[in-house]
Amino acid sequence: MSTEKEIQEQFSGFLSTPLLWENRDRFGLEQYAIINEQSSVFKRIIKPNLPLGKRVEVFLSHLLHNDTKLNSISENIQIQREKRTLGELDFIFNDNESSIHLEVVYKFYLLDINAGKTDLEQWVGPNRKDSLSLKIEKLRTKQLPRLHLPETASLLQEKGFNQKKMKQYVHFQAQLFVPFGFKKSSFQNINPECINGFYISLNQLREFRNCEFYIPSKVNWLIDPTLEREFIGYEEFEEKVVSYLNQKRSPLCWLKDENNHLSKFFIVWW
Repeated sequence: MSTEKEIQEQFSGFLSTPLLWENRDRFGLEQYAIINEQSSVFKRIIKPNLPLGKRVEVFLSHLLHNDTKLNSISENIQIQREKRTLGELDFIFNDNESSIHLEVVYKFYLLDINAGKTDLEQWVGPNRKDSLSLKIEKLRTKQLPRLHLPETASLLQEKGFNQKKMKQYVHFQAQLFVPFGFKKSSFQNINPECINGFYISLNQLREFRNCEFYIPSKVNWLIDPTLEREFIGYEEFEEKVVSYLNQKRSPLCWLKDENNHLSKFFIVWW
């Protein structure tokens, strides 16, 4: 369960996460950039067990509702055929004269140059269950096409929207992690500002034996590292992290070096 202070830290981490690509059109997808001119204070109540992805949607909803040029905002629109749910639209709203369908994505990806031939295939999830290429494909072939279903047209009409005149965008944020010691400074398809740390395997951990560590909960992966936590020593951390790795779970961790410099990193089981 997150405290009010942690929720504010999560929101601040969300605000500081860049879009995965900077120009509006890439991979056949257009980014919808939200300019936050309002206060950075988040005051909504969040359900205690709300997972990270849904939490991001609540944070984005807060920004949309505070944007004075937007109106008629609906979110999590369930599309059903008879009694079967076909999926949902994250957000629909009016932006001045345009009607928008917006899908929200927030991902953590690690660079594995052996995972595929293209850079999209090489950005993989911490537990290797997904990749950037798979997510792009899902957006193109499943999530965005839901707008064009017959069931969606009548649903949107009830809300005062014209299905045929809606524009589609994504809001795709990501935290990216590269192998420890990786030197490449530019990437073809992604915003380098998204690179937020490194990753290591267990046999590389000894290189940090003079450091201290902290393992945040999954929803706190959003948070930028802070010294206001109870860090633990190398031996205790190693014991804790082995239990994650034995379950084929790659935890995100914080590292505090001897100069109190903070870093974010994953330790991977693969």
